[in-house]
Amino acid sequence: MRSWAERSRETSLRSSFFVAVEDLASVRVASAAAWEELLEAALSLHTAGARFYPHNHCVFEPESGRRPSASTGFPDRVPGYSRRPSMFYDAVHRNGLDLGDWMTTVLDEYHRFLDSAGIPAPRRVAFRAGGWDHGATEAEVAQYLQALASNDIAFDSSASAGVYGTPSWRVGKPWGQNVFSLDPALVEVAPTWYFDCGEGLTSLRGALALGRLVRQPTLWLGAGGGVLETVLHFDHLFHARRGRAREKFAIREVRAVTSRVDRLFRHLSVLTRALRLDRSVTYEELGLVPAPAAVSAATGPGRFSA
Repeated sequence: MRSWAERSRETSLRSSFFVAVEDLASVRVASAAAWEELLEAALSLHTAGARFYPHNHCVFEPESGRRPSASTGFPDRVPGYSRRPSMFYDAVHRNGLDLGDWMTTVLDEYHRFLDSAGIPAPRRVAFRAGGWDHGATEAEVAQYLQALASNDIAFDSSASAGVYGTPSWRVGKPWGQNVFSLDPALVEVAPTWYFDCGEGLTSLRGALALGRLVRQPTLWLGAGGGVLETVLHFDHLFHARRGRAREKFAIREVRAVTSRVDRLFRHLSVLTRALRLDRSVTYEELGLVPAPAAVSAATGPGRFSA
């Protein structure tokens, strides 16, 4: 986290961290020393221009860190449910909670983290559902959106479609289609692409990731304004590839991890210039305001990376 902050200052590349609140609770309960170290590193990221936003995969008990559904093993698929059974499924189907009430608990844990780190809360909060799980039916998606709106969430970044685990599954939207109104006070800023930040863009999988950008010609041709939303999973910095398999948290030497961070920022800097993006921003800086049928940028048109 400190290395990421240093590279952010050097490159002016901003990051929006969706931090899983259930993991925050686990660290806070498990170790006071680890909690304090996490808070200090989080503050260093904030002062470097990063912003933190809430994220959640499952129900948890804030004071104990216990996850009531842990005995299920959190399977990746549930018959009859088209999404990956994560945030929405665990809160509503497994635990029978009112989603609006549960979102209040999620935000309480999020604000406890910010307050403990001495980080001011953003003026407008963004949210991403764990597992991209915002409900599997039209009625469930409406329930999800109402839960966000009732808790004053300004941005969502959870758009997904199709059936999880099949070729129809899609996360996000292409450049030029990924920003749209969901509600009079809620804007979707969906992911545009993703890649493994542990491998970078020069590996075979990195080349495949670049291919996902090549298939968005309006982005490469510089046509119009928009937001390039890049998804990176921070934990990938610690995983190793063994052929097709991924060995989780096999990279434990600090220098090896910071070397990966350095490489990541080099690649992002080159890509930002190649795509002629105006600047790198967090959700706080997007300046997007909802409109009845579309979304306009209060700061005027531009090409942004987020």
